[in-house]
Order: sequence, then structure tokens, then C-alpha cells
Amino acid sequence: MPLKARHLGLFALPLLASLTLPVWAAGPVGLGYLKMGMSKSAIEQGDSSGAIKLLGPLQELKLPTKAPVADDYYTTQAVLPFSPDPVKLSLGFKGESLSVINIQLPDEAMENKIRAELEGKYGPPKLDDGRKDEQCIYRNGNSFTLKSGVMSVGWTDEETSTTTALNLVHFQSCPSSLSGDMVRTQPSRSLSIQRRPAPAKASGLF
Repeated sequence: MPLKARHLGLFALPLLASLTLPVWAAGPVGLGYLKMGMSKSAIEQGDSSGAIKLLGPLQELKLPTKAPVADDYYTTQAVLPFSPDPVKLSLGFKGESLSVINIQLPDEAMENKIRAELEGKYGPPKLDDGRKDEQCIYRNGNSFTLKSGVMSVGWTDEETSTTTALNLVHFQSCPSSLSGDMVRTQPSRSLSIQRRPAPAKASGLF
């Protein structure tokens, strides 16, 4: 079933030759050999095609609270077709089934490469911009605006309840004076693929 695509969010650069591998062959329900519903043991057997290489065992990742899309999380370093260097790969499992794939992206250039590949195959994504404007105003009349928060662009396959998204997290706040340093976090970019759990069936006769 084709993805539901909506209006454009982040800008995209032309697709580079490094993305010619069919890494999205699984469509929105996976990344290469990593497909939603796989077991942890099947993933640890590795990719027979060699396109995705896990560089170590999956290490359990302890989170303060459980997310509704996954019960358990594991992380490792991996080499992917669109990344010349190892990246952090996190996998979430609902029960025994893979339900979350998350990849930390090192920079905007890689984000744009992936964006162009996805957009070329599935069309423009839906923009979800949760960033807030903060107005920095000073006594001498100078002012400027900062944006902080989370922005994502995503493609959703309703048939499999799976969403593929590129996420940008960046928080910053006004300096106490114009000569002071701005308080900010390093922008964090990621690619996430998540399958929503099926809704619970209502009890009763119907």
C-alpha cells in the first residue's frame, strides 16, 4: 500500500551516489534486512547481503520508563549503506518482535541524503514542528528570536501502522546579556522507524 504523503518540511539536497543501494527495499516497515516483527536472535545472525553490519552484540538499554511502542531496547554500533562511519543503532522490541529502529545521524548532510531517498520513493512527508519561538529582548533595544524543541518529518503506512521519521532535537535559550554565551544543546538528528501496537480489543459481546 503506498505511503500517505503530505506537505514538505525540511529542505533536501540532491541524492548522492552513495545511496544507490536499495536500503529501503523493505519499504516503510524496515531498513534493509531489519524488518518489523523480527526476533532479536534473527537480527543477531546478521545481514546475509552484507549491506548492514552490526559491529558488536546488542547491549540492553535501560530507560527510566517504558514506551508504548516497545518493552525492551538494545543498542550497538553499525555500518549502514548511507554512512561511511559507524553510527549508533537502537532497536526496540514489543514482546519478542522488533517494533522500533532508531539511528543517530551525525550531521545534516546525511539527514538530507536520507530525506531525498525517502521523498523520491514515497513523496513529500508530513511536517510536525513542535519547536517554540523564544524572543530575546535586551535593555538597549536589541532583540532576536530562537527556536527550541523537536521537529520531525514523517511518512506513515496505515496498513502496517508504521511511521518512518527524520527527527531534529535542538534546545537553546537566551543569554543573560548580548555579550554572554548562548545556552544551547548540540542538535541531535535521528532516523526512526516505529510500528504502533495494535489497539486493544474491546471486551464484551461485540
